[in-house]
Amino acid sequence: MSRWGRLLGWAGLWIVLGLIPLAIGWSHMPDPMATHWGVGGLPNGQMPLAAVPLLIVGIVAIGLLTTSLFRWEGEPTAEAVAMIGLMGAIGVSLSVSLVVLNWDAVSWEQAEPFTWWHIAVVVVLGIGGVAIGYQVGKRWYPPPVRTREVIDTAVIEVADGESVTWTGVCRVWWPLALVGGVGIVFLVMPDWWKVLGLLFFALAFLFSAVFVTVNDEGIEVRLGGRILVRRIGLDKVVRAASIDLEPARWGGWGWRVAPGRSAIVLRRGDAIEITFADDRQFAVTVDDAATGAALLNGLRARAKRS
Repeated sequence: MSRWGRLLGWAGLWIVLGLIPLAIGWSHMPDPMATHWGVGGLPNGQMPLAAVPLLIVGIVAIGLLTTSLFRWEGEPTAEAVAMIGLMGAIGVSLSVSLVVLNWDAVSWEQAEPFTWWHIAVVVVLGIGGVAIGYQVGKRWYPPPVRTREVIDTAVIEVADGESVTWTGVCRVWWPLALVGGVGIVFLVMPDWWKVLGLLFFALAFLFSAVFVTVNDEGIEVRLGGRILVRRIGLDKVVRAASIDLEPARWGGWGWRVAPGRSAIVLRRGDAIEITFADDRQFAVTVDDAATGAALLNGLRARAKRS
């Protein structure tokens, strides 16, 4: 079996596991069946029985699509298997919950209430799916030996009195894909969970793009709708470098914070890394990072001369 074929087989296994509860309870389900619960945990939404298997398949498919994020030099990693495990376990838990709550109901309106226990099942099984997937993934795709990130500390000379500005952008689609999976989960959540859903969508939009500006004042980092999240003055910068950023070395994707370093990571590849006087570091993934870092070094050098 090919390396990517293993992922397809793993996704297929979770689909089968998710469809088994539906197959067992098929004759006991109302048609349509309840798939959404509102205030007080009472059912307030339904779906044709024949469409529910497609819901389960769709959840696992989202996990499979997002595995493109978890590669190392073109090959899948253990994190890719863990992502499918997460979405697959969510699909299984939802399948079980839907069957249990709709069992022998005369109509979808008569389905059992959705409670905190059902939410807990989704969360616990999701965590279990990640853990199992990661362990399986480490056997299929042993962690590669990661070399130190390639660093370029070039300088673009800036003349005295010259005003320059550079803006780099990095756009990605993975936050929207992940939130799509979360949105499916909210189909069976009470109404007040929609507030959390809106928060997830806001975060997805925020982390779908990063804008980096280098100018005479220093460097600014903005997310999403150009919301300013970080401003660093030239006097704070000791060195700027363009690096080939590997998310595993910075703690993963998103806004990562660790002792002595922080980063905004939306993808692998080009990034600007800034070193401060106390040896702390900050990195942000952005296209054409080499130009931005070199210009920042040039502006810093000019500021030191004046």
